[in-house]
Amino acid sequence: GFHIVNSFERESDEGQIEVVLDAPVAANGADSKIGDHCVYDIFKLTYMTNPDFDLYAKLQTEITLRRFVMNMATGTMTTEDFPGTPRDTLIDFPYINPLYQGHDYCYAYLQNWDLKESEMSLIKYDICRKQMHVWYESARSAAEPIFVPNPAATDEDDGVIIAPVLNTNSKTSELMIWDANDMSVKAVLQTPHVPLTLHGMWFANEEVFYIFLNI
Repeated sequence: GFHIVNSFERESDEGQIEVVLDAPVAANGADSKIGDHCVYDIFKLTYMTNPDFDLYAKLQTEITLRRFVMNMATGTMTTEDFPGTPRDTLIDFPYINPLYQGHDYCYAYLQNWDLKESEMSLIKYDICRKQMHVWYESARSAAEPIFVPNPAATDEDDGVIIAPVLNTNSKTSELMIWDANDMSVKAVLQTPHVPLTLHGMWFANEEVFYIFLNI
């Protein structure tokens, strides 16, 4: 498995407590190791500077979004794979509306790695309706999508997605902002060049940022 999307408790039809966990996993049962290597070895300087080290070319794992439902009364577990998630790609770095963390929810936003083309797009997955919406632009690779809720929101997906984007044509970096409802691009901001990153965070104000630093 990879990064967890969300988890929450709910009551079954029989009144029993269930723990629900959603996460991207290998659909074909493979793990994230290739021989003696982990998929993250690609970020080690030794391998980054070795032109013959092509780890992802050997990664054939199909990744799907899977729900695990664990019944606390019976000790049993069931799984469900969500249809429509891409195959031959690597979906990971999920993000949801932070107000719904630990609660039942519908929308997940994920980074989608096309390992063959070395490009990264974004996915909005509607878990309730089992539908997917993809944002993709050639030569633009987006990092982890961060959800920023509208302070006056009444809907779960009322907000924006922000992510740093590497433009491989112009060799520049951008900060892009999408409407979290339909994944339409709302703004593209030029930034100093930033190498492609993994994780990101959003802080509503400077005070929250410094509180986080002191945790």
